[in-house]
Amino acid sequence: MKRKQLGKKVMLGKGLFFLVIWLISIYSTSTFKFILFVGVVSIVWLIMMFFWLNTHFSRMVCEKMNIDGKWCLFLEHRKSSQRFDK
Repeated sequence: MKRKQLGKKVMLGKGLFFLVIWLISIYSTSTFKFILFVGVVSIVWLIMMFFWLNTHFSRMVCEKMNIDGKWCLFLEHRKSSQRFDK
């Protein structure tokens, strides 16, 4: 069991190492390409978060975990506004 966990950590470490090397190589070749890459990744992440907030899963997590805060209020507001839209 411990050997499998160690193997996973080694693979994760190798992956992170190559990711860092790749990012440095992109940055060193062209700053514009690096900025473009970061911009595209952040836009994709924001779009995914927007769709995640619209799903039933996010509401279910909110209800099951009893999370207080702005996200749950936001989800409740969206749910109530969708009722009036129909």
